[in-house]
Amino acid sequence: MTRVELIELVVNTFGDYGIKTVSKTDVEKGAYLPNIRQREIMSSLDFIPMHEKYIYIKELFTNRDLKISYYPSERIGSGRSAEIRMGLSDLISYINIGDEILFTKDNENIFIYNLSNLIDDDTVNEENLYTQIDIGLLRERATNINARPTRVEQTISVFPRNNMLKTYVKERSGHSCEMPNCDYTGFS
Repeated sequence: MTRVELIELVVNTFGDYGIKTVSKTDVEKGAYLPNIRQREIMSSLDFIPMHEKYIYIKELFTNRDLKISYYPSERIGSGRSAEIRMGLSDLISYINIGDEILFTKDNENIFIYNLSNLIDDDTVNEENLYTQIDIGLLRERATNINARPTRVEQTISVFPRNNMLKTYVKERSGHSCEMPNCDYTGFS
């Protein structure tokens, strides 16, 4: 699944999402600073930043819960307001500088996914995702889907070789590849 396909899947399934690229400061301070969209997702399910309280967020495509802290960090003496941060080893070990971290939600849970973990050929994950989320959200989304699938037409170009030419080339080459250092055995 590509990045674009994953985001399309998230939009079609959940609707809201937020993505942030992990900064050097996030990693060095051991405290991830969620962006405004990610904070809005957290607050939409009444997750309030608090000291000494831990919350659990689910990793997309797995049933793994990440235990994190979600707290306001006072910046004493700076004259600036508190920053909302996230921490603890489950989250900090999950991120590296430059990773893109996606947050989304269903009616009950916050989900996180590190886009650097994407694998291009990953059709299993979509099905895993649907087993994770709130069935009520699936029902709600399914009622808005056209039951008739979209028709996709494809044009395929086939270049058939002349059988006489194929036979001549195989005979001329002694049924072996003629390229230097080639060990292809497809001519046998």
